[in-house]
Amino acid sequence: MKAAKCLLVAGIIAVAFSSVMAESLTSPIQGKVGYSFMSDYMWRGLNMSRILGNNLGGGAQEMTYAAGINLADLSPDYSGQVWVTYQQAYFNHFDFTDAHEAKNDISVSYTNAVPFLDADWTIAYRYYSWNAVKTINAVAFPNMHLNTQEITLQLALNDGCWWKSATGADMGKRVLNPTFQYVYDYDLADNGGLLLFGLSHAFDLAEVFGPDLTGLSLTPSWQVAMDNRFYKRYVNGLAGENILDDEGTTKVAYMEYGLNLGADISKMASMKSGKLTLNGGVAFVNAFEKIAKNVLTDQLYSYVNVQYKW
Repeated sequence: MKAAKCLLVAGIIAVAFSSVMAESLTSPIQGKVGYSFMSDYMWRGLNMSRILGNNLGGGAQEMTYAAGINLADLSPDYSGQVWVTYQQAYFNHFDFTDAHEAKNDISVSYTNAVPFLDADWTIAYRYYSWNAVKTINAVAFPNMHLNTQEITLQLALNDGCWWKSATGADMGKRVLNPTFQYVYDYDLADNGGLLLFGLSHAFDLAEVFGPDLTGLSLTPSWQVAMDNRFYKRYVNGLAGENILDDEGTTKVAYMEYGLNLGADISKMASMKSGKLTLNGGVAFVNAFEKIAKNVLTDQLYSYVNVQYKW
């Protein structure tokens, strides 16, 4: 209930603020607010609903608040975008913390283009706080460390030009959206990291089935994660003791397959200011690295998300 009230207030503020922005068009600040509901809270391939309190399938909610700026709006000498994002995650049917709050995190990211690669690169810093862990495990693990920090590097390639060179057909700017990402946790995971590679393609349903489906898209996706001493060090750092052996090798941790149905409500309703989107989908995490029972396991989950950006 508390989460729903927070979302409602944030939504009202966002709509009001975006209306002012649309009228004045003087501020370079952008913003977005979002709400997600998922059957299980998945993070880095881990089912945190299960790990943080045996809340498997009980449902989780997450609120997202973000503000960003195009640096070119400040000066033509600058380029790229800077975003600051704050997220709160809550578990349903879970009473160990106030309002079932499980996680808070804040991130700062910078994105810019790589012209010679026709790509975009992003560097981000993120600080996590897992609030529910202390209450559950304070007796079993009195030295439990609740917070961690990480640096993320990402390269997203605009592969349309490659396909045009190979086939002669113009299939758009992005076809398979190849994305490379390295997550480096220099705190809790003791310099462990994850290397992720993903592919996805959004099918515009209006182009396939006709204009009655304007604004709808269907996106299949695939991602593989390579474990570079991340999971075992993370669990050991969380518990404050060496409960899992660290093999120190890089191996395939999991693959994730997803299918997302998206609706651009702004386009469908001809909204003049801001962008309102609705997404829903299912995903399956296929775990290859069997670390420990209930740590990294196969998991099918579903989600819905609504987001307003101005």
